[in-house]
Amino acid sequence: MRWLRITVVVLSLGFSLHAARAAAQAAGLLPDQPSSVDPEDFVMAKGLTAQVAAMLAHGDYDAIDRLATKFRTEKTRLPGGGWELAYLYEGLKAPDRAHPEDHIAKLNAWIAARPQSITPRVALAGVYLKYAWVARGAGYADSVTPEGWRLFAERAAQAKQVLDDAANIRPMCPE
Repeated sequence: MRWLRITVVVLSLGFSLHAARAAAQAAGLLPDQPSSVDPEDFVMAKGLTAQVAAMLAHGDYDAIDRLATKFRTEKTRLPGGGWELAYLYEGLKAPDRAHPEDHIAKLNAWIAARPQSITPRVALAGVYLKYAWVARGAGYADSVTPEGWRLFAERAAQAKQVLDDAANIRPMCPE
């Protein structure tokens, strides 16, 4: 019985704190977003990822490589602290879920055109991993089908192979 009373008190306190926070936000005393999220960073990151995705769609490999090299060497960050290089790769890892094979083909074309560029290889490994998680799904491990596990392992192995093949390309990439 004592545990029940403690649980009720803790839950009541939690609901009271939640209600107080909501009231403070409504009164403008607290921000709507957590303080760790800089709204300017969010907009800048979305713009960067969209720009890089468009550059890839147009086959502008030189521009992407220059941008990646700049972000790597200067270690540039957004005002809130996020690495610009990470957002560049997000733009390169955003395949069309309906046709991921087309996105993989674009990255492979870039690798063929620029065999000494590390950027498309890191992006391709990221796409394979993302594609692996699509096959696996977001559920608990016991909810994954045998086919989901097979595809997950196959695509993760493809990502590893891409990175193994790129092991001697210089400069290396922190991603």
